[in-house]
Amino acid sequence: MVSLGKDESEIHAKAIKFKQHDETTLKASFDFFDDEPELVNFMRT
Repeated sequence: MVSLGKDESEIHAKAIKFKQHDETTLKASFDFFDDEPELVNFMRT
């Protein structure tokens, strides 16, 4: 991304924020692990 002219610190901050969001969503999805229709519904929201 830096080679495309993006600021390295900004990209790093966005990557950290994405990782945190991804991990939070993954952990929340385990509540519906055994209920596929609810899991699909959760992922759509």
